[in-house]
Amino acid sequence: MGESLKVIPGQRARTVMTLVGSMDLAAKIVKSAQWHHLNVRNFDKAEKLLVASLVQVPEVVILDFEAREADAFKFLKAVRENAVLKRTAVIGFVSHDKRQVKNEAESAGCLRVFLKTEFWAGLDGIWLRYAA
Repeated sequence: MGESLKVIPGQRARTVMTLVGSMDLAAKIVKSAQWHHLNVRNFDKAEKLLVASLVQVPEVVILDFEAREADAFKFLKAVRENAVLKRTAVIGFVSHDKRQVKNEAESAGCLRVFLKTEFWAGLDGIWLRYAA
């Protein structure tokens, strides 16, 4: 891992929320985000993610369009309808097998959808770019 985000005393903790399909993926995201001094909350349903996002607006939301496609699109629809979440960077990932979902998700409001290999290779850069 390269450069880490700086922690400024008294600054509100930056938060990342995820909607991913496996505990293994969630654990990798948590480990990487924590190295960058980010708080992480994982969810398994769009409704739970939405409620939490409205209570504590995250800097970044990560959506798994491979394993949680229907829930990911539900969340995107809610983001479009809620001005509070407009500032949140919504990032997604998808496997090569489901790459047709990439354009659909970006059209639905996802800031960027990475292929899964790109996502894992560039995760540190995602934190630095979208959670700084």
